[in-house]
Amino acid sequence: MARPRIRFTVVSEALGGQQFTFDGEQPILIGRTPDNTLALDHKSVSRRHARVEPEGPGYVLVDQGSHNGTRVGDRLVSKHVLASGDVIGLGELRLRVTFEGGDAGASSPPPPVSTLPAVAAPAGPQAGALARPLTVEELFARAGPTQAIPASKPRRNYWPAIYALLMVTVVVVGLAAFWAVGMRPRGTPRIDVLVRAGEALPVDMSRLPAPDRQGWTRGIVRVEEIRRPTDERVADAKKTRFPEFVSVRGKTLGTTDIAVYGPPVGWVILRVLVRDTKPEPEPLAWLNKPVNERRDYALEILRRAKTIVISIGSVNERTWQVAKDLDLAARLLEAIPGETANATWASQTARELRQALDRRYEVLAREINVLREQGKLREALAKALELKSLFPDPETEEHHVVNSFYDILADEEARAAREAQEKR
Repeated sequence: MARPRIRFTVVSEALGGQQFTFDGEQPILIGRTPDNTLALDHKSVSRRHARVEPEGPGYVLVDQGSHNGTRVGDRLVSKHVLASGDVIGLGELRLRVTFEGGDAGASSPPPPVSTLPAVAAPAGPQAGALARPLTVEELFARAGPTQAIPASKPRRNYWPAIYALLMVTVVVVGLAAFWAVGMRPRGTPRIDVLVRAGEALPVDMSRLPAPDRQGWTRGIVRVEEIRRPTDERVADAKKTRFPEFVSVRGKTLGTTDIAVYGPPVGWVILRVLVRDTKPEPEPLAWLNKPVNERRDYALEILRRAKTIVISIGSVNERTWQVAKDLDLAARLLEAIPGETANATWASQTARELRQALDRRYEVLAREINVLREQGKLREALAKALELKSLFPDPETEEHHVVNSFYDILADEEARAAREAQEKR
């Protein structure tokens, strides 16, 4: 049986109308970067989001551990046998799948069979003839004389009551939808967040202040939705790679509320107070020194960086500092005549190192979440310690998120060890 060609049509508003057709002989890699077979340049799509593999006469969709997940219709899937007409959800994008050619079509249904009574086949010469449906005249002839139908009581009209019930249902559903979308119930849990303008601060949503403000209660284990702030000029929030954390970034002085939703508690309000402005870093002393001194210092940074980059081969605890030093070297060399090539190399290498750090961050975060769900807290803690060592700079958002998450894992591992000891 020949396998049909497969076509993907973007039906979402973003990238809408684009079509991609493949013969299906090789696996189809779907992701954000250009090295994928089907590249979708959109922020909600992961670098390696999903793949479509030929299997038997059709295709199978497999999630690649994407950050926003892969959906078919409204269902979140890890593996799914595709059918023509399926709508795949990749982040905010929607792609309709259609098959072309091959033997994918279904056989046509059998013709309908008449349910009218048939006339028996006549005997004699016409004994081999097929039975045929009765005509209207024959049906009335068989029914015999017409009988009078006794008069019955008039039927009650229930339609007004049914209509009223439908109207009440519509009103109730509308009010419930309005409450879910635009209103917040009284007593919604609240977390007070104090942040400075220009600063990003991680917030752990898994622990909420108790109603009496004494101790903590269980909060959101997976952030699913973040609403727009009441005042977008003051602050905003976004998800992180760890499901129970959000990152709040201060913009200008003021106060704003941000609604965050996730199971099992539902909505939680972040009341963000931006109190002051994060101080700007002091001007780099080297930028004010003579050209010769700046050149010598920058070239020394490049010499050390080339040695380290060649020797490490992969990211480790020194990668962040090397990238930071290369950024400084690029700034020192970019205004010096004849040093354009060195400045470009320093800037490009720093960018590549940060991209390598980001890829390692994503891999470790995914592995930690899997180990944590499996109850392997000690292994998850070891991975978190490695992730913590990659971001030593306290000025970065990753440093604060990773350190906070490491502390939570350490508390969970210690609590699990105590419970195991008590059972003994």
